[in-house]
Amino acid sequence: MSESWSSTLLTAVGLVVAISASEMPQFLVGIAIAGMAQGAFISAEVAMMTEVLPKGTESGKYLGVVALSYLLAQILVPVISVPLLAIGGGGSNYRALFVAAVVMAVLGALCVLPIKKVR
Repeated sequence: MSESWSSTLLTAVGLVVAISASEMPQFLVGIAIAGMAQGAFISAEVAMMTEVLPKGTESGKYLGVVALSYLLAQILVPVISVPLLAIGGGGSNYRALFVAAVVMAVLGALCVLPIKKVR
C-alpha cells in the first residue's frame, strides 16, 4: 500500500511548508497539500479495509470502529494541543503544534509500511 505511506509523508511535507511559512499564501499552500494528502490517505485506507475485513454481517461493525478512530483524533487533539501551545510560556506556540502533527504523520507512515499487500 504505497499510497498510504506516501500520502502520510506528503501530509508531513505540507505541514512543514505551513510551519515554515512567512506569508499567508505559503501557509495556505502547505495546508492544501496536507489536506489533499489526507484525502488520498483516507480513500486508500477505506479501500484497503473493505478488502481485508471479513465479508458478511460483521463488516459494517468493523468499518464503524474505523470511523470512530477518525473521530477519536478530533476529540483528543484539542486536549493535547493546550499543553503544546503553552510550550515556551507564550500561550500560542503553533510551531510546536505543527511539529507534533509532522511527527504524528511520520509515525502514521511507519505504521503502514509493514502492510505489503491485501488479498
